[in-house]
Amino acid sequence: MELDVEIRRVVVFVGRKIVRTGRETVPTGHDVVPTGRDIVPTERDIVRKALEQKEQHVLVTVSARHMDVTPALKTFAEEKAGKLMRYHDRIQEIEVILDSGKKEQMRVEMIVNAEHKQMFFAHHDSDSADAYACIDGCVDKLERQLSDHHKKVKNRKHPG
Repeated sequence: MELDVEIRRVVVFVGRKIVRTGRETVPTGHDVVPTGRDIVPTERDIVRKALEQKEQHVLVTVSARHMDVTPALKTFAEEKAGKLMRYHDRIQEIEVILDSGKKEQMRVEMIVNAEHKQMFFAHHDSDSADAYACIDGCVDKLERQLSDHHKKVKNRKHPG
């Protein structure tokens, strides 16, 4: 008994670079379940796997003036600051400064240092002593700044 097989050339690209070439024998029958070797990963799978393996290390510093930072507040600030990596992939350091100057006032400053001496600043003042709301306000401002910067850099050859 002879099996019908098809021989095809496989070329896998990532961007413009050829990652793998070769020939594979693939059964033409629909009742045959392909094994792991027969499945060719798509470009999207290769890029996704490369991004998963890429670890991004960001130094997040939380400091305070005229107050003590609780562990819950510190973890909240670190988590919110870590979400800024979605908007700019070359962030190296994020500094969060909490300031409680007077009794019912809170000020939060965030400084983001990225590669090539790019710095982004944001501050948020509140009449209440709610540091969590101030951190949210700073993160919102920095998200807007980073996404606007990304659009500006992306469309630098074709201004709209």
